[in-house]
Amino acid sequence: MTIHFGTDGWRGVISDTFTFHNLRLVSQAIADAVASEEWLNGGAAGGKQPDRRRMVVGFDTRFLSDRYAVEAARVLAANGYQVFLTTADVPTPTLSHAVKNLGAVAGIMITASHNAPRYSGVKLKSMYGGSALPEQCRRVEVYLNDNEARGRGPNLMDFEQARSTGLLERINPTQAYYEHLRTLINFEVHRRRAFTPGGRLDVRFRSRSDQRHPARDRLRGSRGPLGDEPGLRRDPPRAHRTLPWRIGRRYCRRTRPAWVGDGRRW
Repeated sequence: MTIHFGTDGWRGVISDTFTFHNLRLVSQAIADAVASEEWLNGGAAGGKQPDRRRMVVGFDTRFLSDRYAVEAARVLAANGYQVFLTTADVPTPTLSHAVKNLGAVAGIMITASHNAPRYSGVKLKSMYGGSALPEQCRRVEVYLNDNEARGRGPNLMDFEQARSTGLLERINPTQAYYEHLRTLINFEVHRRRAFTPGGRLDVRFRSRSDQRHPARDRLRGSRGPLGDEPGLRRDPPRAHRTLPWRIGRRYCRRTRPAWVGDGRRW
């Protein structure tokens, strides 16, 4: 099996190359790479040393992401790691903050980033919360190929057994992430800006589905952009008119929070 790590991880089409079996193999290679002496080389210089046996696993809202996260956590627990698995889907920055906040040596985020919905993937985070270094990703590939050549399968622990032995713990890292954001953003200033003189909340929502697509524009006979904001449509397609969109459409005008469709980033 040939698996290559791209932007801090691996992505593949669900049920084609991205399967439970392949994910377990990749998770085992990650467990081996993180346990190696070379993993921390230069990564924690000048900072607090992470717990070498602690890892965090999170997931986005894509199809089967929660199940994939459970499988990755089972493999890590079977390799002796203390695994913190999120209780629900989280944006990637929340997972990154949890890695650093909990003093973990690495993190796994189940997401395919900007890829089409048929994809899923693994983002590998290093001890500082950011993307794993290229040499760290290459080390995962080395262990993956070596395990395959030796016919070595992944270690796997029962989910409930991992929880009962304390090797797996469910966490909700969002509150700690919100508190961290409050140290970086003056929400009072943005709160004042978000309201109109009449006291109405002023928020607009924009999803990736709102962006201009030339082929779709030709089919609809529409030029696409609205005003001086390239790619912004007045209304998203009916299928994408969610409750947040309807609230924003009725009450909002100026402030525009944005997120990607799979919930991996705000």
